[in-house]
Amino acid sequence: MKVFTLEEANQLLPVISRELETLENIQYVFEKDYEEFQGMQLYMTESDAEHWEEHFRAMEMQAEHCIHNILSLGVMFEDLEEAVIRFPAIVDGKAGFFRWTPEEACVISYLESSLEKAEYTSLIN
Repeated sequence: MKVFTLEEANQLLPVISRELETLENIQYVFEKDYEEFQGMQLYMTESDAEHWEEHFRAMEMQAEHCIHNILSLGVMFEDLEEAVIRFPAIVDGKAGFFRWTPEEACVISYLESSLEKAEYTSLIN
């Protein structure tokens, strides 16, 4: 498992942000297209249904590709829906995670991970 310094985590944010933006766009188009699909479902031919199925499968593959690209960096999703990312880290000799959300300009919190406790610490003084 890759362990990140704070600097390394922050350097990856533009790459992760682009992938998350692509993922968000795929989700938006999927929701719009699925709504259209539902409205046409009663009048669809078998060929139309196959087209939509292929279209949705392709979108699913694009989304999986984005997720794979993010995970291949060595990070983890704390929450996929909210796009909360964890970077494995060691701070003061203790294992934990830097935590980042797309609303933040940089990593601003650290979660010390142990069996006894899980507590977020602000990295901003």
